[in-house]
This record gives sequence, C-alpha cells and structure tokens, in this order.
Amino acid sequence: MSEAPNMLPAIDILMCHTGASFLDACQELGVDPNEMAEIGSADPIDSQEN
Repeated sequence: MSEAPNMLPAIDILMCHTGASFLDACQELGVDPNEMAEIGSADPIDSQEN
C-alpha cells in the first residue's frame, strides 16, 4: 500500500500556509495527484461492509 494517505496533512499545510495549489503541493511532496484525489474523495462510510 502507498504512503499517500499519510501525505494528506502535509498537502493541506502546503495549500493553507503557503498558498500552493493542490497540484503544486503534490509535486513538491513527490506524490501522484491522481492517487491523492482518489483518496480524498473516498467516503469511508460507503467503503465499509456491514
């Protein structure tokens, strides 16, 4: 599994505190923006089996 979910706080910090765009923050951290977008849009409630 990728370490991408662990990068979400770092991306948020770059975007909020430096004014970087989502793509710029991903590039700065060396993560795939497409993978991050998929993780960010996933709804954890819908992904759980009952």
